[in-house]
Amino acid sequence: MLEQESFAERYYLGTPTVPVGSAPTMAPFDTRSPSKVTVSPTTPVKVQGHILVVDDEPLNREMLVRRLLRMGFTAGGAENGREALEILSRESFDLVLLDILMPVLDGFQTLERLSGMKNCGTSRSLC
Repeated sequence: MLEQESFAERYYLGTPTVPVGSAPTMAPFDTRSPSKVTVSPTTPVKVQGHILVVDDEPLNREMLVRRLLRMGFTAGGAENGREALEILSRESFDLVLLDILMPVLDGFQTLERLSGMKNCGTSRSLC
């Protein structure tokens, strides 16, 4: 009897459904109906961006970073808010994915300090 793959194996630990190097394709938005997006095999979607994943749980952090890399993003990780702030003072990111419950400096405290930084390593304002 064949075993069914678990949700985690299929969606997180399995191979990506889109081959590395190719991206899903989408047609441009229809301005008459902005809630509808049509899929077309001719218009490639470019995936780009530099993302910082902040999570105290190593497995979650590593799994998310790997998934983002497979999707075409560049990504880095931090174990807690203090480490994230140090990284953000040196490096620029387009997006920060921030866990809320963490030791050392939780997500709320990190966001509060991040929004008060003048040069916080993000290319856009957080306020």
